[in-house]
Amino acid sequence: MSKICDRNYAVGSMYSTIMMDGVDCCPSCKQPAICHGATIEQRALYWALADNTGSSSKAIAKHMAGNPLGRFYAGPPSDADDRSRCIRLLEIVPEWIVRLPEMVKYDAKPETGIVINSSGMSAYTNSWAQQIPLIMREGKF
Repeated sequence: MSKICDRNYAVGSMYSTIMMDGVDCCPSCKQPAICHGATIEQRALYWALADNTGSSSKAIAKHMAGNPLGRFYAGPPSDADDRSRCIRLLEIVPEWIVRLPEMVKYDAKPETGIVINSSGMSAYTNSWAQQIPLIMREGKF
């Protein structure tokens, strides 16, 4: 299920890496080498400090880390770009993939509204229940 291979890039390891967008990556799985053998907390921190985060992926991270969302935005991704940020998080922390259905508890009650994009979902009908299967399919999990 994980896109991260099982290499462990410990300090001083002899594995070769390739540069992708200025980051040392594993040549096998193309994921950041820093993620190999790191704890969930280390990988989540690596993801959080990168530039490619969004409100829905932050909601996933916050929930999975056991932090209450409170007034924090907990809405689902609104488009393919938002989903790609969620996918990137789940590629780095694949242990959270099986827990993704927990996000459905943050779905709002559906109301009527105008359709905002080609997905056929409006701002009022978009939900985690609808987006999770798209994340799973697009992420090839």
